[in-house]
Amino acid sequence: MKLILYVHDLQLEIGHSNAMIETIRNFPPGTLREICFVTYQSGDLKKLFPNFEGKMRDVKVPGGRLRPYLLKILFFHLYTFVYNLFYVDETWKKVSIGTASFCVKYINIQFLQSHWSEYYFQLNKLKWYSYIYKKIHFFYNNFLEAYLLNSSNTYVSVLADFEKEYIKKKFSIPVKNIITNYSSVNLARFKLTSSSRKEIFTELSLTHPEIKTLDIRKPIYLFVGAYQRKGLGRILDLLKPGHQIIIVGKGESHLSMSFPDDVIIVKIPFSKQIEKFYSLCDAFLFPSIYEPFGLVILEAAAMGIPLFLAEKNIGACELLHELEGVTMYKNQESFKIPEIDIMTKEKREVYRSQRIKRIEENSWKKCGEKFYKLLRDN
Repeated sequence: MKLILYVHDLQLEIGHSNAMIETIRNFPPGTLREICFVTYQSGDLKKLFPNFEGKMRDVKVPGGRLRPYLLKILFFHLYTFVYNLFYVDETWKKVSIGTASFCVKYINIQFLQSHWSEYYFQLNKLKWYSYIYKKIHFFYNNFLEAYLLNSSNTYVSVLADFEKEYIKKKFSIPVKNIITNYSSVNLARFKLTSSSRKEIFTELSLTHPEIKTLDIRKPIYLFVGAYQRKGLGRILDLLKPGHQIIIVGKGESHLSMSFPDDVIIVKIPFSKQIEKFYSLCDAFLFPSIYEPFGLVILEAAAMGIPLFLAEKNIGACELLHELEGVTMYKNQESFKIPEIDIMTKEKREVYRSQRIKRIEENSWKKCGEKFYKLLRDN
C-alpha cells in the first residue's frame, strides 16, 4: 500500500497529529510500501516513524506563517489540490486529517467543525470583527465537511460513537462508510515513576520555575488544554480560596479570561513534560463542552490520578465507565470540583492497574490495524 497523508502540522505534541502518528506507527508490519507526508511542518520523520525509514517522502507546503488562520487553510487547500492533480495517481491511498484536504477518499476525523460551531457562539462573547471572521471561518469549514461527508465515495474514521451518531444524523454518507476507532495512550511513556513528590517538583522547577509558588504539602489540581472549549471558565468559577491548580494550555488570542486572586494558579502555555505534571498533581479536571476524544484524559487515567469529567460530547468517556477514581458529570453545567487529598503511590498503582485493562482493550495496535483495514478494504 502507498499512503499519502495531508495535515497542517505533524508533531507528537499536537493532540490530533499525535493520534495519527500513533495510528500509522501501528499499521501491520510490512503493509506500507511508501508513505508521503504533505504538511506545513512536521517533526523528525525518522524519529516519528523509525519503522518506515527509507519509505518516506516529505513534502513541505510553503506558507506556514500565513495569517489569519483562514488564509493559511485556504492556501493549504489550493496547494494540495495542485499537488494531488499533478503528482498523485490512483495507486495512492489519500488520507486527510479532517478537512486539511478535500482531494481525498479517506478522512481521519479528529474534530468536527460543524459540531463545535453549534456551541462556539453560545460560549464565547466576541467583538464584532472577530464574530464576522469566525462566522466566515466556520462557514468555510462546514462547507468542506458537508462536501466530504455527503459523498458515498468517502470513508471516515471517527474517534467516538457520539460523533458517528452526529454524522449519521447530519450528513448523507452511508453508515457502512463510517467506523469508530478509539485513540489510545502510549503506556511506555505514561507510566508511574519511582521519584518522590518532592523530586518531581524539583525537577519540574528547573524548566518551569513558575510552579515554585505551589505548596506541595497541599493537593494540586490539573487542567490541560484550550481554555475556552475545554471548560477552564467553569473550573475557575468553582475553585475555592486556597485551592491550587496547574493550567497547561492557552486560550484563543482574541478572547480574554479573568482569574481569581484567591486561588494559587500556575499557567504554563506548553510543555513537553506533561507526564511529570500528571505525576505531581492529585486530580485531573476536564469539563469540556466538546471533545471528539481527549487524549489527555487517557494519559491522566494511565497515570493513576482521579479524573473529574463532563461526560456529554467527550469521546474518551465512552471507555472509562464504572472505573474507580473516575467521576463523570452529565454535562458541564453539573460539573463539580470536590475536595481532594494528596495521592499516594499505592492509590495511584491501584487506579492504574484497573484502567490499564480498559486501555489495552483499545490499544494503539488495534487502532492502527482497524484504520489500515478501512484503507485496504475500500
